[in-house]
Amino acid sequence: METLSVQALLLIPAQNMRAVGPDGVTIAPDPSARIAPDVNVIMNVTDANRFIYHYTSLNTAKKILNGLSLRMGEFQGTNDPKESKEWHFDLLSKNHADFRGIDAGKLSSELSDTIKRHARVLCFCKDGQELTGSHLADVSLRGHFKARMWAQYGGNHTGVCIVLDRNKLLERLKRDCGDAWLLSSGEITYRNRSVTAKQDEYDYFIDYDALRTVGFERYWMVHARRCHQRLFFEKALDWRDECEFRALALLQKPREVFVDIQDCLCGVFLGERCNLSEVDGLIEALMERGIHVMGLSWRNCTPWYDFRNQTYNFSARALEQAIRKREAQEEPQQRQ
Repeated sequence: METLSVQALLLIPAQNMRAVGPDGVTIAPDPSARIAPDVNVIMNVTDANRFIYHYTSLNTAKKILNGLSLRMGEFQGTNDPKESKEWHFDLLSKNHADFRGIDAGKLSSELSDTIKRHARVLCFCKDGQELTGSHLADVSLRGHFKARMWAQYGGNHTGVCIVLDRNKLLERLKRDCGDAWLLSSGEITYRNRSVTAKQDEYDYFIDYDALRTVGFERYWMVHARRCHQRLFFEKALDWRDECEFRALALLQKPREVFVDIQDCLCGVFLGERCNLSEVDGLIEALMERGIHVMGLSWRNCTPWYDFRNQTYNFSARALEQAIRKREAQEEPQQRQ
């Protein structure tokens, strides 16, 4: 029965909601007021590739949502040592070049630093592949219901999870990263590897023959392009529950990149411990733009939606605005 009442609550037409003022006059929402989000990110979601989810702290979320832009992070700023630490590359030559007198350690450090300085990334979570379309049955599969992600990236449940349309974001990325010589996106592959590199896997070897032929300024780009899948889209198996989707830009020159998310933003989820008094104005602004906003609330061992909270009800918000408008109109009359 609760499932039916939940859907009814989300879909109550604003024209069916009424309030009675002190003078006995009925107050109704403006017919032009939004009564439902433009995109419902909770109900009837069956395409696991449609949405991607970005967890962040409340303060950072305010900057993102007020500015409607998402800053791409520097690659060495990630929390995985495989990515943040310096990569070690060994020298390799099929032509049996003489490595005497070559500072292999310095060359390795230079290649690692150069590739990483030019790399910018956006990291997201994604939905599980077996979505049924039932918001009740799909709780464990949705990208915004990951307790570890809330604890690790969402300010220990005080933060926000931002929902974006994946295809629209990738199209926007092409426009905002026009100077990138390589743009790539995809799911992270999770795999454990031996500490000893194989010589037939070139990812962590410097092809010294190619380096001597094209020079370092060209070689680092050749190496990054050829090996970007393993360097940027592979992590140890222990990270697999993050279900990460990543976008990568390798730039001509290192710079800050901000991606416009105005047309990509579909929804915002607030953590269990998020302070609503700090974001009420932001919630209202987002809902006025048709963005789906919802709080999360743990019920015993399972996360769930805070459906009962009228803060997230479009129709209730529309009625509240009508009441405020009526009060503002009556105030000058009362003074007279």
